[in-house]
Amino acid sequence: MPTIDESSGSPASSRWRKLRQLQIARRLQDLRVPQSNRLEALRGDCAGQHSITNAYGLEDREQERAFLPSTVLTIGFITKPFTARAILKIQEMSRLQMHDSSVDLIDTPHRNWSTSGTLIPVRQLMKIGLGLYPHLLTSETYRFAFQAGATHIVAHLPGFSRREGRGLPPEQMWTLDELAELKRSMNDAGLEFAAIENFEVEHWYDVLLDGPLRDEQMAGLKQLLRNMGQLGIGVMGYNFSYANVWGTTRVTRARGNAPAPGYSTDLAPPQAEIPKGMVWNTVYDEDAPEGTIGTVSEEQIWERYERFLTELVPVAEEAEVRLAMHPADPPLEVINGTARMVTRPEHYQRLLDLVPSHYHAAEFCQGTIAEMDGEMDVYEAIETYAGQGRIAYVHLRNVVGKVPDYYETFIDDGDVDMVKALKLYKKHGFDGVIIPDHSPEMTCQAPWHAGMAYALGWIRGVIATLD
Repeated sequence: MPTIDESSGSPASSRWRKLRQLQIARRLQDLRVPQSNRLEALRGDCAGQHSITNAYGLEDREQERAFLPSTVLTIGFITKPFTARAILKIQEMSRLQMHDSSVDLIDTPHRNWSTSGTLIPVRQLMKIGLGLYPHLLTSETYRFAFQAGATHIVAHLPGFSRREGRGLPPEQMWTLDELAELKRSMNDAGLEFAAIENFEVEHWYDVLLDGPLRDEQMAGLKQLLRNMGQLGIGVMGYNFSYANVWGTTRVTRARGNAPAPGYSTDLAPPQAEIPKGMVWNTVYDEDAPEGTIGTVSEEQIWERYERFLTELVPVAEEAEVRLAMHPADPPLEVINGTARMVTRPEHYQRLLDLVPSHYHAAEFCQGTIAEMDGEMDVYEAIETYAGQGRIAYVHLRNVVGKVPDYYETFIDDGDVDMVKALKLYKKHGFDGVIIPDHSPEMTCQAPWHAGMAYALGWIRGVIATLD
């Protein structure tokens, strides 16, 4: 960085002081806005921006009103360390614009930052989340997640439309009000609603099967993305697959004989074509005629998938919701007569190249990638796809072995050097959410909670050392 005379009063010295304020801000551990403070809308040339008035940084710690990442602001310049710290927080939501030439003083790799108002990063921050299935979307589990160090929630919603008391048929798409209520309950616990993971089977089975209801179901998926965009839920994870996760069994091969998922050809059930009225191991039509869906070739699944993307990505771009595709788990090329996508790490490149958009990305299940036997290893895969900025969020878990014989284990006790992996995400500026999608259950009265708390604590500790 060039030497600047801070006393000269020149524009360069002003820019230097702003950068210095950013350096100071990074040493602050949190940001509190005293209740007497307020956000004031600016007018004139600054319309659409806000100023934090009566703000004195950390001087008032008695009134603890959290400044959450969901508070979206646009700030054009840095005035003091408090505002600088606010900018770092705002960046977590990718809602920061720089109307300033201070960036000229920043060395590579940040020379590609824009000074024309384009959304840019000031600091890359990995966020720690927790994935929850419908029965765990409760205030009690949210408190647990927050206590264990999570800041974001990834909601696995298949089954949510069939929950008791919903009052709507399962084939009706989740409503804006339903998603808003989920978001409100998460926010009340101090958490952000980061992503929805997986479409409801009843909402897209004919998209997968290219059936008569395809166009109607595609319209529902498009409305879902618009609703998510309206609520600020930034990622929609999914798995374009017919058999989904198939053939895994619960084994006790992790440390201390802890139970966790695994796959072995010897333990998997015999393969058979999928019955009509079923995809994703879920029956959506109990009255379907006898017979099977037949085989689905590699050519067919890729053609259907490309058509799906071509229609949906423009809506995702408009809504600012990233579509994130999960790799094949288990990573077998064919299951039950249906071809699978992304069974090797390098397959992700073919998938991402179909539609070159920021809003078409990977739901990067690092555990599944590590289970694969491909030309890339897991570290090269992280380097490649994080380096391209095409990872929306990460499933972080460790495994032992590769397909067709592997098992999941504790995050610090598998074949993958997880510290090395996290360093690679940081190296490439990954600023999305990382969740321990699975963890071995521990011997106690709350096996799942203990396993997740262990994984969250380990991730949180390692990330802290990277800063």
